[in-house]
Amino acid sequence: MKAAGQRFLHRVFEASILIKGVFAAFETLVGIMLTTPLSGRALRFLHETELHQLIADPDDRLAGVLVRHLSGVQSGHLHFWAIYLIGHGLVKLVVVTALARGWYSAYPFAMLVLGGFIVWQMFDWWQTGGPVMLALSAFDAFVIWLTWREWKTRKT
Repeated sequence: MKAAGQRFLHRVFEASILIKGVFAAFETLVGIMLTTPLSGRALRFLHETELHQLIADPDDRLAGVLVRHLSGVQSGHLHFWAIYLIGHGLVKLVVVTALARGWYSAYPFAMLVLGGFIVWQMFDWWQTGGPVMLALSAFDAFVIWLTWREWKTRKT
């Protein structure tokens, strides 16, 4: 029974690493897209036409969140977000690739990187109170635990 539980947790570890990899690739792609001139033009268009006028239902919660977030973004901030998303995504892609290849030294490095992300996310949560950062931090903590278990089984 113990072996079946270990195999299950190993599969959960692999799935979580796959999820991290998919999100990291998406994050990197969005960052790259933000470096194009089209992103600045699209943001200017949204500001000039007042996005909320484009939305049929002004009481739509998702639209309201989108309007609040986009209204604070200036074209000059796109450069920052592009660099942030590309850097954050590439770091996670390196970690995920190293873990997927089973490199022994990748396990403590991954735990350290994810721990750093948790610290940053919790700081952001403290400032904004957004539940997304709590969810991301909980998932990262779970992945750290799974990574620690994988690392421990590889040591013995």
